[in-house]
Amino acid sequence: MRAVKFARYLPQFGWEPVILTVQKGEFPYNDPSLEKDLSVKTRVYRTKSWEPFFLYKKMTHKKKDDRLPVGLLTLKKHNIREKITAWIRANIFVPDARIGWIPFAVNEGLKIIKKEKIDLVLTSSPPHSLQLIGLILKKISRLPWIADLRDPWTHIRYYQFIKRNVCISKIDQLIEKKVLREADHVTTVSPSLVSAFKSKENMFNNNKISLLPHGYDENDFRQVKRNQPIKFQITHTGNLLEHQNPKILWQSLKQILQQIPDFKDNLLIRFIGRTHPSILESIHYYGLTAFFQSQSFLPHNLIIQEIVDSSLLLVVIPEIEDNKGIITTKLLEYLGSRNPILIIGPQDGDVAKIISNISNSRICEYQNIDRCMEFIQKMYTAWKKKKLPILKQQKNPDYSRYEIAKTLSHIHIAQ
Repeated sequence: MRAVKFARYLPQFGWEPVILTVQKGEFPYNDPSLEKDLSVKTRVYRTKSWEPFFLYKKMTHKKKDDRLPVGLLTLKKHNIREKITAWIRANIFVPDARIGWIPFAVNEGLKIIKKEKIDLVLTSSPPHSLQLIGLILKKISRLPWIADLRDPWTHIRYYQFIKRNVCISKIDQLIEKKVLREADHVTTVSPSLVSAFKSKENMFNNNKISLLPHGYDENDFRQVKRNQPIKFQITHTGNLLEHQNPKILWQSLKQILQQIPDFKDNLLIRFIGRTHPSILESIHYYGLTAFFQSQSFLPHNLIIQEIVDSSLLLVVIPEIEDNKGIITTKLLEYLGSRNPILIIGPQDGDVAKIISNISNSRICEYQNIDRCMEFIQKMYTAWKKKKLPILKQQKNPDYSRYEIAKTLSHIHIAQ
């Protein structure tokens, strides 16, 4: 979505995007509706790619047409086959299992550079193997290159859950440092990630890395009519993995159900995306199954409608080490809706700084049940009075997709 929004708005700042992507890739989701954001004039090139996921499906007895699981490396391994496939992914495919696209993308990329008279190459990852494509294209074409890193690389959270060979880890770190050193400019999505990538390479020029956050598109929301929710609807969009189980929310809701008689008649918990089985077990354990609805996937335009029609939006920052720099894309889209937001996560993280001046939203630490309960009850009371605190205007214009594309277009590349 980030790349699509770049392509949508960059022409307004003098840049004509030409897109190179895969023809048939393996993904947890596929949303063709996002193509509507692209101008009919935008040229899109697609190439073949060799991806090893057929081996994963074969070894784990999954069907050929099954979608890849979300957060593959963070999932618990239930048998020897799953453990072996996870080890192979982490130790054989470096930096990731998309390296099979590199020869196809480089070959086609060089043709596009010549045919389209390209002025600059931008690679956005993960998968971080795309940065190797950018590195090779820069070396051959001598064009300036921007490496856009939406997630950590060697310090990404899923390596906390799987053992990696020391030598392989060192090789990956060297590749990461090579990309950081050779890129003409690096962009990333949070202040903590800016600091983390700067610390990777002592020779790294401080002026060479920019904060280019995730955002929301005002136009997505202008096309949506706001409806008064029939129920007090708590909504989460996107995937919830094992380390995103908001137990504090389940505990709060259980207590509120006991304290406020009419809450049981009005509560609706709606999740759109894949939810880890352990979270579903928690919902059942706390007696909330009757209030819970889930849907595995919706196109982005329909998700926007769900967000706008919600009473309270939920964000859960994974409860893991080094989580203070995690800023989910959904949080910024929630901001675009102007609806109340409940964030469960570290009180001193980057997310807390983003919402510090947002009057209708709150962040609660993982164990602070009193703070969580008080906020939910406050929002429920406002909902019953039909006075939910919807912001009159967005307080964070810096997170507009339009403004972010503008910032990207003005990045100075030293020659």
